[in-house]
Amino acid sequence: MMKLSFPRLHVDTSATKVLIDWYCQRLGMNVLKTMHNDTELIHWLGYENMPSSSFVEFRSDIHQANPPKSYLHQPSSDVYWKIGLSLIDVDTARSQLVRQGVDVTSPKQFRDIGYMCHLKDPFGYSIELLQHDFQSNFRSERIQSSLQPNLALGQQTHLGQITLRVSNIEKSLRFYQSALGMKLLSRQTIPDMFDLYFLACTDEKPPSVDLNAVEIREWLWRRPYTTLELQHWPQEDRKYTSADLDQESGFSALAFTVDAKRFEGLKINLNVQDVSQKYPEYGTRVLQCKDPDETSVLFIQK
Repeated sequence: MMKLSFPRLHVDTSATKVLIDWYCQRLGMNVLKTMHNDTELIHWLGYENMPSSSFVEFRSDIHQANPPKSYLHQPSSDVYWKIGLSLIDVDTARSQLVRQGVDVTSPKQFRDIGYMCHLKDPFGYSIELLQHDFQSNFRSERIQSSLQPNLALGQQTHLGQITLRVSNIEKSLRFYQSALGMKLLSRQTIPDMFDLYFLACTDEKPPSVDLNAVEIREWLWRRPYTTLELQHWPQEDRKYTSADLDQESGFSALAFTVDAKRFEGLKINLNVQDVSQKYPEYGTRVLQCKDPDETSVLFIQK
């Protein structure tokens, strides 16, 4: 068994408390776990009543860096793009956020991909709100019973996507699909722009054998688990990197949790290093390898 667990995002020490409070108050997340090692504070944030969903790991130095380590998103070179939240009603969620003073783009139907809007957290990390239904298929009367005004976004939600950019899609699919065994659920082409590939740790079958089929997309946005979304620009030669943590904050790793049997199999079948001593805070065995874009991928034994 394997589960896509979290992206690791680093935050300057001075911004940590404000950021944690923002995710809890504005997005309705819970602090799932707090840990530390000799140099870092670690917070796991997610939705505690959505066990199939991934969460986010935030790391900050115990001692304030001087100068502070800021984060500036660079779309042309950053391997990490965003997390996406899966929602039954994006307009309601956006209204709740705007009332709280959060700057959110106006929702729109982006081609035949989905109805969505975007925002940034106080530290600059990108977040997408993605609706289950396309705008043309949305019926407000159908979802009224699912709205919960007492929740931060007016409804239950979970992490629907973790999005990375990749420079060579064939190599990335060989790694995530063939080597790790993730299932490719959907391929979405935006002509003259980029292609999107959605993979998950699941045995579910999409409603069409044609992975390009538009009918898969609304089905995909309703899944209770988190998908790994890979963005690839086929017409451009792009190279992507993770954060240089000596100089800045940013994304540094993608993590999976695995059972003991799968853990032993990874040691045999992948070029992995045992980094358990590097991460005593997890209290278990940890393996690490690199994907084709040199992104660190962790496997944490359950």
